[in-house]
Amino acid sequence: MVVKTFEKFKNLKKVYKDLDKDKIGIDKITSKISKSDPLKKLKKIVKQISKSFGYGSEVRYLDSGSCGMAFVIKDKVIKLTSNEEEFLIAKQLLGQNIPNMVRYYRVTRVKEYDIWAILMDKARNLNKDESEAMNLIDDYGYVDLGWTHENIKDLMEDSFSDIEKYAKKSKISIRLVKRVWDDYKNMIYNLIKNSISIKDLHPGNIGYLGKDMVHFDLMGQTDFEEISKISDY
Repeated sequence: MVVKTFEKFKNLKKVYKDLDKDKIGIDKITSKISKSDPLKKLKKIVKQISKSFGYGSEVRYLDSGSCGMAFVIKDKVIKLTSNEEEFLIAKQLLGQNIPNMVRYYRVTRVKEYDIWAILMDKARNLNKDESEAMNLIDDYGYVDLGWTHENIKDLMEDSFSDIEKYAKKSKISIRLVKRVWDDYKNMIYNLIKNSISIKDLHPGNIGYLGKDMVHFDLMGQTDFEEISKISDY
C-alpha cells in the first residue's frame, strides 16, 4: 500500500487532545505506521480502507481505546485495531444480526503495517444523563457471569432496590434510571442468550442503535472460544 502525506486530518484537534490524555490506542496504531509524523500517513490509509469497503473518502476521527482508533464514515465506523483477537472476533460475527449488539460488515488486514480494519455499525453514545444513570447501575447493580438467560432478568431485578436508593441520594431521575436499567437488563439477557461474553461490558462501550441499547466493543477480555460457538466460520 503506497501511502502519501496529507494536509489536514478531519477532527485532528481531537486526535491531539486524546494523545494528551494518553489514550494508548492512538500510539498502538501510529507506532506501527511511521516513527516520524505518523498522522500524516494515517488519513491516506483510512481513506483507502474506506474505499475498499465501498465507501467514499470523507472520514472523521471519532475516538480511541486500548487497542486502536475509530473513524466515522457515513452511518458506520471503521475501527483500526492492533489486536488480532479483536479482528478474529469481528470476523466470526460478520453479518450476524444479534439483538443488542452492533453488526459487523467487513474486516481486512493492512498487511504492510500489521493492523486490522473492521467496518461496523455506529452506535449513539450515551448522553450525559444516561451516562450518569449507567454509571450508577454499573456501581450498584450486580450481574454474575455464571447466570443464564433463563434466570438473569429475575436475578438482576433483586439489585434494583440498591440502585434506586443511591439514585435518590444522587438526585438522578428515578424514571430515567429505571428506563436505562430496563434497557440494560434486556441487553444482558440477549447477549448471554446468544453466547456473547459480557466480561468486558462497561459504560464506555454501551450505546444505542435506535431504541435499543447495544454493546459496541467486543474487546479486552472477550472469550474467543465463546464467540466461536455461534459462528459457522
